Amino acid sequence: MNIFHAMVESHVARVLWTSATRPLHCSAVRRSMEFYPCPEGFKKSGEVRPVVVLFGWLLAKSRHLHKYGELYHQYGADVITVKLEVMEILRPKKAELVATKVLNELTSAENKDRPVLVHGFSVGGYLYSHVLNLMENLEMFSPVKQRIFGQVFDSPVDFHGIPFGISNAAADNAFVRRLMQSSIELYLTIARYTTKVYLAQSHLFHNNPVRSPALFLFSKDDKVADFKTCQKVADYWSEQLDMDVRQLCFESSPHVSHFYVHSEKYTQAVKDFLRKVKLPIVTV
Repeated sequence: MNIFHAMVESHVARVLWTSATRPLHCSAVRRSMEFYPCPEGFKKSGEVRPVVVLFGWLLAKSRHLHKYGELYHQYGADVITVKLEVMEILRPKKAELVATKVLNELTSAENKDRPVLVHGFSVGGYLYSHVLNLMENLEMFSPVKQRIFGQVFDSPVDFHGIPFGISNAAADNAFVRRLMQSSIELYLTIARYTTKVYLAQSHLFHNNPVRSPALFLFSKDDKVADFKTCQKVADYWSEQLDMDVRQLCFESSPHVSHFYVHSEKYTQAVKDFLRKVKLPIVTV
């Protein structure tokens, strides 16, 4: 890393630290994942329960992700939530560490034979691309790919949405957001390795090697996840990769807030999708 590169990265880190709504720091990998087991009342004896991995949006709080987990508990699934912080987005090696931990969990003795569903939010789609890369390139993780029976993406963010997405999530003040966005854009211009990784991961996500059914949820006025890009990826998967893909585009709802604004439609779309992938709801 040259001196100018280091200075830019240091400047980005200072802006993030001093302006965020809560302190931003490089999270310890052990704190990036939480496990929410299915309540006893929803468990069916004698069956292998699925595992749902929720790849959260930037700075997602546990209580917010748990709301989505409760939906999957109705289907007898255990839920793993994965949270990303700013420096895990800016530094690909840190994101890869989190992705490795996810795959270590999915290949553990307890989980190695269980079907998996992924549900990614915003930049969680970027982390999922790291998971895809590890499954494609490391034999020890390749069996997980065959176990993924469904994929849900809520407001997935492509490479070009990262500077705005990080700044919008980390600060409330408009001036600070603009300063942060320009700082990150400068950092990505200088940090060629990081940009190269972003573009490679974006390409991998667009050409998803996991061909199980997918559901996209997004809105026309989302300022972070461009709805045309979401539609383009979903259409490409359907038409070029021959995947079973569903799309639900809301007229108006903020980034990763579609569930709260359109709760009934969102929930029904997920339930219809789970019925499609043959995951039955548990009657209590």
